[in-house]
Parts: sequence; structure tokens; C-alpha cells
Amino acid sequence: MKPRSTRTVSATVRPASAARLSGYLAAGVGAASGALATAPVEAAVVSIDIGPSGFNIAGVNAGLGYGSTTVNNFPFTSAGDLKLYGLGDSNLWGLAGITGLEFAVTAQTTASPRNFSSGSTVDGSALFQSAVVTSVFRYGYGSFTSSPDFGPGSYMGFKTVQNNYGWLEVTWNNTSENWEILSGAYETTPNTGIGVPVPEPLVISAGCLAALAVGGAAIRRLRQSRSDREG
Repeated sequence: MKPRSTRTVSATVRPASAARLSGYLAAGVGAASGALATAPVEAAVVSIDIGPSGFNIAGVNAGLGYGSTTVNNFPFTSAGDLKLYGLGDSNLWGLAGITGLEFAVTAQTTASPRNFSSGSTVDGSALFQSAVVTSVFRYGYGSFTSSPDFGPGSYMGFKTVQNNYGWLEVTWNNTSENWEILSGAYETTPNTGIGVPVPEPLVISAGCLAALAVGGAAIRRLRQSRSDREG
């Protein structure tokens, strides 16, 4: 059996953009380099830095091979710890909360993470579970239990020790058995729900509209010219 990874990481958080979290008051949560971030007093939705400058948990299976890792103080100091399981680690795949961090599940059964869709809200109405085996995507000792796929626009909801709600945008493919964390955010005010982002509508500039109009007119003239010749 290959040895497990034992890397442990902590990081700071960055303010959510207004575009990404429309409808919320964005606020920065600064922290000095190398220092842990703490939850601010003022109400705000804060994005979670999952990249190399933050918790460093982006990429397929959070960059893990065979093994697991513990992310301490997630998403802020004393909020709980995030446990990540790479491919095949102790027959566990996916995400789980430990030391007080909990994830929303559909039922108290193995591999039952709840899939929040765009526009929904993560709050106290959800069923949160601290048992590791319930929120992972796949679990198995002898026989395997797998969660349905988490495709584009899928989110997992979590709750901290202080009852701060948050979400992680994730994907999970039952065939490849790969998962990935794409982004995340949390509400700084305890016991306050957080909305799951809604895709922004496509905005077409005036210049693009003008170009489309010119192109459409040219196509109509070409068709008319062909029709005249054929007639």
C-alpha cells in the first residue's frame, strides 16, 4: 500500500467580487502574509482563495494522488478543518468536514453529499452531517457506494463551528472518479444563509450588436443577389 500524504495547509481569504456574488455586500478580509484569517464582525460574503496563494486545493482531486490531506482552519481560524481524500485513499473519495466543520447531505447514509444548484440557499434548513462517510463522493469497504455526478454548476454547502454557512463549487465524475474544487465562499455573519451564485447573463456590447447587424445585412443582400440571378 502506498503511503498517504500528510500535508497540512492553512491560508488567507480574499474578498468576493460583486459580479460573482451579486446581491451581497462584498468586503475584504485582509491578512498579513503567512497569517491566518479570522472571521470579521461586519456582515459580508467572502470568497475563499483555493489557489496556490491560499489554501492550495484547486485542481483534479485537489492535486492529491493516492492519499489524503487535512486543511486546518477552513475557511477561517477555528472554524473547523477540511478533510480531502484523493483517489482510493482508504476507499474514500471526496470532501468531508472534521473537528466541527460539517457538510450538507441528502441523507445520513454513505456517499450522500447534497448538490446545491445555482440560485439556491445554504442555510439551517439543510441537513448537515459531521460523519466523514456521508459527504464524500464515494465510499467503500467491500461494496462501494457512489454519489451521482456533480456536473457544471454544482455546489456543496458547509457549516462552520460558529454556524457560518458557505459553499464550494465542485465537480465529481462517477466514471473517472475524479473531483475538483472550483471556487468557494462563506457568509461572515453566523446563522445567516448564503446564496449560491446564479450564472450572469451574456452581455453583448453595442459594437458587437452593430457588427452583427452589418453582417446580417450583408447576408441578406447576398441571398437577394442569388435569388435575382436564379430568377
